[in-house]
Amino acid sequence: MSDSTGLIVISFLGALGFYMNYYAAKMQNDLGAQICTGFINGAPVPITQRWLMLYNQYTPYSIGGFTLSIWFGVAQLLLASYVSDEKVKALGYLAAFMVFVGSLMWLAHTSVTFFSYRSVLRQAEAD
Repeated sequence: MSDSTGLIVISFLGALGFYMNYYAAKMQNDLGAQICTGFINGAPVPITQRWLMLYNQYTPYSIGGFTLSIWFGVAQLLLASYVSDEKVKALGYLAAFMVFVGSLMWLAHTSVTFFSYRSVLRQAEAD
Protein backbone atom coordinates (compact mmCIF):
# COMPACT_ATOMS: atom_id res chain seq x y z
CA MET A 1 0.00 0.00 0.00
CA SER A 2 1.37 3.43 -0.83
CA ASP A 3 2.12 5.80 2.01
CA SER A 4 -0.45 8.39 0.92
CA THR A 5 -3.16 5.73 0.63
CA GLY A 6 -2.17 4.40 4.06
CA LEU A 7 -2.38 7.90 5.53
CA ILE A 8 -5.85 8.41 4.07
CA VAL A 9 -7.13 5.02 5.20
CA ILE A 10 -5.65 5.33 8.72
CA SER A 11 -7.15 8.82 9.07
CA PHE A 12 -10.54 7.73 7.74
CA LEU A 13 -10.60 4.66 9.98
CA GLY A 14 -9.67 6.79 12.98
CA ALA A 15 -12.48 9.26 12.29
CA LEU A 16 -14.98 6.47 11.65
CA GLY A 17 -13.95 4.66 14.82
CA PHE A 18 -14.31 7.85 16.86
CA TYR A 19 -17.79 8.51 15.47
CA MET A 20 -18.97 4.93 15.95
CA ASN A 21 -17.69 4.81 19.53
CA TYR A 22 -19.29 8.17 20.28
CA TYR A 23 -22.61 6.96 18.87
CA ALA A 24 -22.45 3.65 20.80
CA ALA A 25 -21.60 5.50 24.03
CA LYS A 26 -24.51 7.87 23.52
CA MET A 27 -26.92 4.98 22.99
CA GLN A 28 -25.54 3.22 26.05
CA ASN A 29 -25.75 6.31 28.26
CA ASP A 30 -29.28 7.14 27.11
CA LEU A 31 -30.34 3.61 27.96
CA GLY A 32 -28.61 3.87 31.33
CA ALA A 33 -30.57 7.02 32.13
CA GLN A 34 -33.80 5.20 31.30
CA ILE A 35 -32.81 2.31 33.55
CA CYS A 36 -32.01 4.67 36.42
CA THR A 37 -35.01 6.96 36.17
CA GLY A 38 -37.55 4.32 35.18
CA PHE A 39 -39.04 6.49 32.46
CA ILE A 40 -38.98 6.22 28.68
CA ASN A 41 -40.39 9.24 26.84
CA GLY A 42 -42.24 10.28 29.99
CA ALA A 43 -43.90 6.90 30.52
CA PRO A 44 -43.01 4.85 33.61
CA VAL A 45 -41.32 1.49 33.08
CA PRO A 46 -41.93 -1.42 35.48
CA ILE A 47 -38.94 -2.60 37.51
CA THR A 48 -38.98 -6.02 35.81
CA GLN A 49 -38.62 -4.34 32.43
CA ARG A 50 -35.77 -2.18 33.76
CA TRP A 51 -33.90 -5.32 34.85
CA LEU A 52 -34.40 -6.77 31.38
CA MET A 53 -33.13 -3.53 29.84
CA LEU A 54 -29.99 -3.77 31.97
CA TYR A 55 -29.17 -7.36 31.02
CA ASN A 56 -30.57 -7.56 27.47
CA GLN A 57 -29.75 -4.09 26.13
CA TYR A 58 -27.21 -2.29 28.30
CA THR A 59 -24.84 -5.26 28.60
CA PRO A 60 -24.74 -5.95 24.81
CA TYR A 61 -24.15 -2.23 24.16
CA SER A 62 -21.25 -2.36 26.61
CA ILE A 63 -19.72 -5.49 25.11
CA GLY A 64 -20.29 -4.12 21.61
CA GLY A 65 -18.56 -0.83 22.38
CA PHE A 66 -15.60 -2.63 23.89
CA THR A 67 -15.22 -5.07 21.01
CA LEU A 68 -15.72 -2.30 18.47
CA SER A 69 -12.78 -0.46 20.01
CA ILE A 70 -10.62 -3.57 19.96
CA TRP A 71 -11.53 -4.17 16.31
CA PHE A 72 -10.59 -0.61 15.30
CA GLY A 73 -7.32 -0.87 17.24
CA VAL A 74 -6.32 -4.10 15.53
CA ALA A 75 -7.29 -2.63 12.15
CA GLN A 76 -5.08 0.41 12.80
CA LEU A 77 -2.16 -1.84 13.74
CA LEU A 78 -2.58 -3.93 10.61
CA LEU A 79 -2.79 -0.86 8.39
CA ALA A 80 0.31 0.62 10.01
CA SER A 81 2.24 -2.54 9.19
CA TYR A 82 1.48 -2.13 5.46
CA VAL A 83 3.05 1.32 5.02
CA SER A 84 6.75 2.06 4.77
CA ASP A 85 6.93 5.73 5.78
CA GLU A 86 7.83 5.98 9.47
CA LYS A 87 5.59 9.02 10.08
CA VAL A 88 2.52 7.30 8.65
CA LYS A 89 3.41 4.17 10.62
CA ALA A 90 3.68 6.28 13.79
CA LEU A 91 0.25 7.78 13.10
CA GLY A 92 -1.23 4.28 12.76
CA TYR A 93 0.40 3.13 15.99
CA LEU A 94 -0.73 6.28 17.79
CA ALA A 95 -4.29 5.78 16.55
CA ALA A 96 -4.19 2.14 17.69
CA PHE A 97 -2.88 3.17 21.10
CA MET A 98 -5.66 5.75 21.48
CA VAL A 99 -8.29 3.18 20.52
CA PHE A 100 -6.88 0.60 22.96
CA VAL A 101 -6.96 3.20 25.74
CA GLY A 102 -10.56 3.91 24.72
CA SER A 103 -11.38 0.21 24.97
CA LEU A 104 -10.00 0.15 28.51
CA MET A 105 -12.18 3.16 29.29
CA TRP A 106 -15.20 1.27 27.91
CA LEU A 107 -14.35 -1.62 30.20
CA ALA A 108 -13.87 0.57 33.28
CA HIS A 109 -16.89 2.77 32.62
CA THR A 110 -19.30 -0.04 31.88
CA SER A 111 -18.16 -2.08 34.86
CA VAL A 112 -18.76 0.80 37.25
CA THR A 113 -22.07 1.85 35.73
CA PHE A 114 -23.38 -1.72 35.45
CA PHE A 115 -22.95 -2.29 39.18
CA SER A 116 -24.31 1.16 39.90
CA TYR A 117 -27.45 0.47 37.86
CA ARG A 118 -27.88 -2.87 39.61
CA SER A 119 -27.72 -1.05 42.92
CA VAL A 120 -30.30 1.50 41.75
CA LEU A 121 -32.64 -1.27 40.62
CA ARG A 122 -32.27 -3.16 43.91
CA GLN A 123 -33.04 0.02 45.80
CA ALA A 124 -36.09 0.64 43.59
CA GLU A 125 -37.33 -2.88 44.32
CA ALA A 126 -36.89 -2.35 48.05
CA ASP A 127 -38.92 0.89 48.03
